[in-house]
Amino acid sequence: MKNEKQKSILKKEKRILLLGIGSTENPIKPVNENCHRPLLTKYSTIPVQATRKFSTGDKHAIKSALHTLKEDYLKSAFVLNAMSNPYLKKDELRLLLYFYTELFNSSGLFSTISQFKESGERVKFDYSANYGREGWLEVGKEGTMRYENFLLEEETIYVLDRMQDFQCNFTSSTIVTSIKRLHDFGYITVTEINLANTYEGRKVHNRTGTRARLRHIRLSEELQKKDISNRWIKPTKSTKLKN
Repeated sequence: MKNEKQKSILKKEKRILLLGIGSTENPIKPVNENCHRPLLTKYSTIPVQATRKFSTGDKHAIKSALHTLKEDYLKSAFVLNAMSNPYLKKDELRLLLYFYTELFNSSGLFSTISQFKESGERVKFDYSANYGREGWLEVGKEGTMRYENFLLEEETIYVLDRMQDFQCNFTSSTIVTSIKRLHDFGYITVTEINLANTYEGRKVHNRTGTRARLRHIRLSEELQKKDISNRWIKPTKSTKLKN
């Protein structure tokens, strides 16, 4: 019975793959900003609230009530929220401030692998062969507020290479970890570009264990408007980070 179910899922996935990942027929579904932010709820005094799934034991059922806080209308709110966080590593802070300058009032498509070999030779990655349609990647459904499209060859940003200019010691794996931490703190909202995060793929695909070389990233709207710099829990000896 289990094998029959697996065969059915694989058959559906093959059909969905023919539609494309991030195509007009099967666009990427952007992650909601008001999603589970485990590090924000763990290390701040911002109130939390339980969703309807709390009774099922779903770990994503507890969410930060950041959206209930009043707006402070400070132009520097996002930077204050970043600089005041005692749980960010030095390179993570630099990465976050890079995203702030790069993504202010916009969003971007980021690759977490390097364009260059150790010899310095440039490697060309043809993302359009695996994503989107005719070189274009679509995020959100056309006609909705979250709809965007990206020309993959021209608009993909190789963030690992960019961060070398900031003297950061990232590798492909560590920058992925840091991007996830910034998402979990609520600074950015990350949508991995893969089958699981398409409108059709999410119906049948298991989200766990999926890999992504591309990520759609946007800044938190809430943390650009609200000052939470005095809401971080004071680190203890066990929680203090070493840069």
